[in-house]
Amino acid sequence: MAKEREYSVKQKARLDLLKEEAVAATTVEKEKIKESKDLKKRTTTGTTGTSETSGSTGTNEADGSFTSIFGESPRPDKAIAVLSDLIKDPRKDPREFTIEELKDLEIYRDPKSITIQEVIETLKTREVAPATKPVHFKLNYVIEPIPRPDVHKIYGLNAISRKAWDKQFWMIDPDDGKYKVMHKLKNFVKQTGEIISVSVSGAPETRFSLVIHNETDDTYFDWNTVNSHGLQQSNSGFKTGFRSVTTTIPSNKEEVIINDPADIKHSPVARKIEFEIPPSSTEKVYKISFLEDTEFTTYNDSLPIYGNVEKPGYKITQLPNPTTTIKFTKQGQFVSATGDLEITHLPGSRLSANANTEGKYTIDLSITSKRALSLNTNLLGNKLTSNHVDGYGGEFTSTEIEGVDLVASITNNIGSVTGTITIGKTGLRSSEILINPSSIFTLD
Repeated sequence: MAKEREYSVKQKARLDLLKEEAVAATTVEKEKIKESKDLKKRTTTGTTGTSETSGSTGTNEADGSFTSIFGESPRPDKAIAVLSDLIKDPRKDPREFTIEELKDLEIYRDPKSITIQEVIETLKTREVAPATKPVHFKLNYVIEPIPRPDVHKIYGLNAISRKAWDKQFWMIDPDDGKYKVMHKLKNFVKQTGEIISVSVSGAPETRFSLVIHNETDDTYFDWNTVNSHGLQQSNSGFKTGFRSVTTTIPSNKEEVIINDPADIKHSPVARKIEFEIPPSSTEKVYKISFLEDTEFTTYNDSLPIYGNVEKPGYKITQLPNPTTTIKFTKQGQFVSATGDLEITHLPGSRLSANANTEGKYTIDLSITSKRALSLNTNLLGNKLTSNHVDGYGGEFTSTEIEGVDLVASITNNIGSVTGTITIGKTGLRSSEILINPSSIFTLD
């Protein structure tokens, strides 16, 4: 270290002045450090949140040595000690420092070419990162449990090729005002019958039982034996006495059958099952549902459960081909009516879309009475309008009438209506298009 030497009065006066300047600078630095400490204290004892404060360097209030507000110096220990000594007694000659000692202070100059004041200013004026303003915030979070894969659970029942059934629901019956299971007829099976393919989705290797019940005949579908892919055998069919099929959701993903995208979020595995609705010339009702097995399997709340009135089975309706009949409305003052036209078609078909007929049907209706007939004076040119024709028969038996080209006439007291009627969409069940004779003919 540097050795002390004798100074002249003038030199001592100059050194005392430098010391006073250094002490004044140190006082300012101490105030800055105190402010930084107060800021750190407020940050660490404040509200919940996160704050970061960069370190700042100053003098220790007790002995004037330079320290960080975090209790650690950002400079080498030796530099802090030297700077502290220089401020306390600047009469130590820096020219007697060695090059290595100045290097420790990160001063790279010839010891003989630097003054004491330059050493002090160099050490004091080095850049110090300012304390940053604390940022307070509230951290809101929700801890979610790690999802676990389901076991022994059935998620869904879906038709693969097309929607063959209607779901039932509880509502007030408008006819009797009672709360009961109802459904709106929308999907149906034709009279020729159909093989229906369904997919049952669930957790892999979940066992389940499915029931297909013919409510009209009180018979159950018997798969007899079902192969590994859930396909029916040739000797299967509806038989008397309770029947069901029991199988499992496969674990092999190559057997996957997905019909409902919602199944994917649960398990990309489903079992395919087929059953056949046989041909029938009369209307029949079938129900498809699961046989509940609480010991091994749980079912999604929306699925149908056999025997559970609160979770009724999905309803499959088989409809025969209906007929639409065009005729006179029966009225007592007229004796007889002939010439009724009966049209057979598929349920709910649009006859006007038929390329051959375009929905146009020729009619020739006749009606008689014991009293003399005459044409109603309201007929313009003896022509009928759509007001004379009524195709509404109810929710499932209404028929669209797209046009009428009919003329009324009387010959030998026999009233006639001839011409064409264009029919659009028909009802799901048999219906009638009625022509009111009293709106066309009057009796004398």
